Formats: sequence, structure tokens, C-alpha cells
Amino acid sequence: MKTVLCPVAAGARRWPLAEALITPQRTWTYRELDDAVALTVEQLRSRGVKRGELIAVHLPNGWRYPVVLFALLRLGACAVLTNLRLPPAAVAKQLRDAGVRRAIVAAGSKLTGIHRISVDDITAPSRIAAGGAKNISLNAPAVVLFTSASTGAAKAVALSFGNLHANARGSNRNIRLRRGDRWQLALPLYHVSGLGVLLRAWLAGAAVVIGPRDDALENATHISLVPTQLRRLLTQPRSAQQLRRMKAILLGGAAADARLIAKARAAGIRVLTTYGMTEMASQVCTLPPTAPSGKWFTSGRVLPQRELKLSSAGEILVRGPCRFLGYLVRGRLQRLPPKRWFATGDLGALDRAGYLTVLGRKDNLFISGGENIQPEEIEQALLALPGISAAVIVPRADAEFGARPVAFVGSARKIPAEKLRASLQKKLPAYKVPVEFLPWPKDVPAGLKLSRPFFAACLPR
Repeated sequence: MKTVLCPVAAGARRWPLAEALITPQRTWTYRELDDAVALTVEQLRSRGVKRGELIAVHLPNGWRYPVVLFALLRLGACAVLTNLRLPPAAVAKQLRDAGVRRAIVAAGSKLTGIHRISVDDITAPSRIAAGGAKNISLNAPAVVLFTSASTGAAKAVALSFGNLHANARGSNRNIRLRRGDRWQLALPLYHVSGLGVLLRAWLAGAAVVIGPRDDALENATHISLVPTQLRRLLTQPRSAQQLRRMKAILLGGAAADARLIAKARAAGIRVLTTYGMTEMASQVCTLPPTAPSGKWFTSGRVLPQRELKLSSAGEILVRGPCRFLGYLVRGRLQRLPPKRWFATGDLGALDRAGYLTVLGRKDNLFISGGENIQPEEIEQALLALPGISAAVIVPRADAEFGARPVAFVGSARKIPAEKLRASLQKKLPAYKVPVEFLPWPKDVPAGLKLSRPFFAACLPR
């Protein structure tokens, strides 16, 4: 079994007194963090946690989360990371379906129907002697994350530590990190985009910063954001000033409109767009920091440790050391052949310099009167209009054309449909102009990605 030394333990050897984790409660050096992980390993071992066990981590972002996660990795258990935004009953069902029997939870957790282990108990100071192996298997299932399910039911994606390790190393070849750098964790650790922050920082001897809230900027040099977060931060002068001082802002998780990127760049903010997915352990392509301005609106180039090509139909295919092991179904891992290309379901275009432009989801495409309509194209056109902060296009059944596009539009003030229609007619062919413009629903589910089935259900009957 091929292993690698835990990055926290490696950091404790190389940079014992360097900052590793900064939280509102305290700052941990690499040595202190390594000790905390080692003690948690023994606490978990005393509770019978064994190699290969599927054990859920149902925690908010905070210092205990990475300590528990890396303790499980050292034990060889597989951490199943759950979404705190889901109702407890939905989480419990996901875990039962995945074959998970125990969960590590915070005080006051309402998760029921599964044996709970209190995180306070396993991370509290103890007299148990810490020790044991600090190596982590590269090939065994290490974490399971549930996809964001923007177009359907969530899937349980099994990643090895080797997948995560390769992704972080490739990312660090593009965005150089060093001791003294601080990467703020503004995304949940149960998403691969949040999880990647830990590996990138700790492989480089940098620090991870966890603030009191995801939207509270700290004294950081790097940060990962989704477009909604960046848009909100740009409206706050102090936050915009803090972003301007950072070395890099990694922007991904959802499609960003060109107007948002242009606004950030005009303000002197070093936004680096990225394209990635859970099945590839985070980033696949990322904009190089030295990319010319003409490439700022692409998703960048393929990073090391990945391969990417387009199918004859324009679908993005990926593989390489970052590609996931397979899906977890009823407690069993359905492995994919190691070198098989994974069809992402995304459509894209590559230019001669190797920069990727993501065109939209293959399964979002619909046909109207014999013409193909990609909703993302219309959404980008809407987002480029003044006053539009959000847009989603869904098809509505039509007896004559088969389907017609309908727009949900988010804006601070009501914009007449006639004005929106006239503006779009200057950019799009007539069959792509929405036949109706609806207000943004009030109860849109929170998450990194918008749920298209939710918007489809909001169409007037």
C-alpha cells in the first residue's frame, strides 16, 4: 500500500513553529496542530474507529473540522462529509443509503437515526499518549463528498488522498504559495473547493485562516470564492480594499459573468477563474496569474496532474491522478477503471493557446422549434445588462415549438420585460429571447450552485 506522510506531520518536522491554522479562538503552529491531530487519532481509536470504516463528519467550519478529518485520514477511515444546509432527516437518509453507521457531530446536533460521536469529546485535552503512524494511504478511499446536485439527485463521490494530493500539487504549480502566506477558508469543508484549501496550504507550509463567518475577510493573502460571494464583497468598500491587497482570488464553483470579472479586475483585484468538479478533487483548469487580459474571461488552462480533451460533440472529458475512484452506492464502491476518461456533462471550447471556455451543461440544452438552446448563453447575456444580479433560464413546454425559454431575473428594482426583451434582441437570435421574464423566487435554496429543478418547479402552471 503506497502511503505519504500526513502534510500536517510533515509541516511539524519542517516548519514546527510556523503558523498552520488561524481561527478566532487561537493560532496553531504546525507542531501544535500535529499534536492535536495525533491526540484525536487516539481518541477515535479508543472508540473503535478502524481502517476502512465509513464515518460521517457533520460539523461546521472551525478548528475541530480539519483536526478530525486528518485524524480519520491517519487512521485509514473514510470520512463522509455532510452538507449542513440540508435538513437533518435528508442527511440521515444520505448516510443510511451510503452505509454509514456513525457520525462525528457538534454539540446540539439534530442528526438522528445514526450513532453520534461528540466532537468535543474526541478533541478535548486528554492523558492518552499520542503516537502511532502518521502516514496516509494514497490509494484507498479517503473522503466521500456528495455532489451539489444542481441538475438532479446527489451522488456520493469517493476520492482517495492521492486524488486530493495530486490536485493540490498541480494547483500549487500555478498559484505559488510559501511560508507566511495565508489562505482564507470562505467555503464549507464539505465541498471539494473548501477541502482543497487545506491541502494546498499545508503542502506549501502556508496557513489556513478560518474566520468567524464565511463572509468576514481576515488578514489573508489568498482566498477561494464563488461568484455570489465576490459580487457581495465588491459592494462593501472595506472588503473590496482587503481583496485588492490579496495575491490571488480563486473564483469558481459556478459560472461567473464577464461583467463581474471585469469589475473586479478594474478594481485591481487579482481574480483567477477556475473550472473544476468534485469528481476531479477540485480544480481542473485555472487562469495563470500572468494570463493576458484577453484570457481573463476563460476558465484558464489545464493544470498539472490532469488531462482534458473534448469529445466530438464538444463535451469536456477528463482523467489523470486527480480523477475520483468511483461512486459509493449502498455502502459499496463502484470503481471506475483507472485510466478511463470521465465525461463531465459540460460543453466547452479550447482555443489554440489551450484556454478553456465552458459553454454550459450538456443536459441543460433543450430544443425549441428545431433550434438548440443553451440556457447559460442567455443567462450570460442577461447578466451583462445593467441592474441584473442573477438569472436562470428554464424551458417551458410549448405545443408549437416543443419548448420555449423562460427567464427568472434577480434585480434590485423591477425592470420592464419590454426593456429586457429589447436589449436581448440586439445580442441574441429571436428564438433565444425568453418569452417571459419572472421575478426571482424568495425561497431559492442556499448553496454554491443554483438548482435548476427548483426553478422549473416555480414556473406558473
